Amino acid sequence: MGRVRATLHRVGTGLLTALGVTLFSVAGVGLGASPALGSGAGQVVYVPLVNPTANIAPVPDVFSSGPCTGSMGDWTCANPCVTPTMTWIPHGNSPACAAYSMEAINNARSQLGENPLTLPSNWIELSDAEQLFVIADMERVSAGYPPYLGINATLSLEAQSAAALGQDPSLAPGFPTGTNPYGATGFDGSWAGTDNVLYADYMWMYDDGWGGSVGTTSNIMCSGPTSWACWDHRDNLLGSSTSVGQGVGLGCTTCEMGTAEATFNGGGSLVDLIELPQGGIPPMTFTWADELAYFSPGDNPPLSPATTTVPPIITNAFHFTKLSFTRAGARLAWRVSPDGANAIDVSIYSEPGCVSPQTGRLTHPPLTHAGTIFIPARGTFVHGVTYWVRGWVTTYAGLTKSGCIRLGRV
Repeated sequence: MGRVRATLHRVGTGLLTALGVTLFSVAGVGLGASPALGSGAGQVVYVPLVNPTANIAPVPDVFSSGPCTGSMGDWTCANPCVTPTMTWIPHGNSPACAAYSMEAINNARSQLGENPLTLPSNWIELSDAEQLFVIADMERVSAGYPPYLGINATLSLEAQSAAALGQDPSLAPGFPTGTNPYGATGFDGSWAGTDNVLYADYMWMYDDGWGGSVGTTSNIMCSGPTSWACWDHRDNLLGSSTSVGQGVGLGCTTCEMGTAEATFNGGGSLVDLIELPQGGIPPMTFTWADELAYFSPGDNPPLSPATTTVPPIITNAFHFTKLSFTRAGARLAWRVSPDGANAIDVSIYSEPGCVSPQTGRLTHPPLTHAGTIFIPARGTFVHGVTYWVRGWVTTYAGLTKSGCIRLGRV
């Protein structure tokens, strides 16, 4: 869910023109905001997650060689990630390549009104797995969320297995996974088809949305401007979720990562796996606390998460009602205030109490305050069965659910 189309090729002159990065992520649509950690005046809360409104073209274009001069075997290109023999520097692991990649990342961040990131002084000495963890925490902490604590060996075994297969990770066997504030499994993960960690970060964070058409959208699961897969990787990396109520949570303070790099189909394969542990903190092989020594005072990300003190939090009122339920399907009305809705999720149940949903339907209204949803009967409702529904609305203040509403029998 959320793969990105990609190729690496040459043109007639021998110049590299594009580096495609293939991406995959575990979950679907991210929550529009983090759950509030307090509800009174002066409470400290984490800032909402807000995705870019459009893809940001990389400047400089790190995925192209740029102009090159020289001759066969002795090329000099504008992109320092390209070698004299017209190949990509393995893992992008040179100071010049890393600086060039960070220039593109920071230009994208400036368009979002975000401060530039500064790589730690030991970046080049870090393994790919360690770089994956560090850049994830740099993005997360600079966005105002608590850091993931470190790399866990059990999680990394699952990440390594997924990287070798070129696919998204699953829950790691043997890791005591806990539940998030909504009672769901605390779990997220993404896969990228490249060996350059900073290239993967750019695609995940700044170029993961709808490009205007299928041909100009690198995220092939992002099939339209309101598709659930758009900005899926960005949401996952920051700890959000692609399904309402799922994921590790933006405010997770005990989450750990498994990270890995492998070769798949002749190319690079990178995997991030994030899980929320149940109970105590499992041991780690590499920690954010240790890595902080390689950042300088005043660097971004800051040495501790940015938080903001806000006035009393306004609770959204969410009204969800049945308009009709016929052989054609169910028509439902919803209204939310004072915030507009980022997402409306309808869970359908075949037993009273709305305990175990049998199916669901997710929509993304354009930040409106009211609307209707029609669920066709075909493929959803069985004749003679009584059904109930519950609605969930995601706004910038968090997640609000409706009561359990009886639809009736078809």
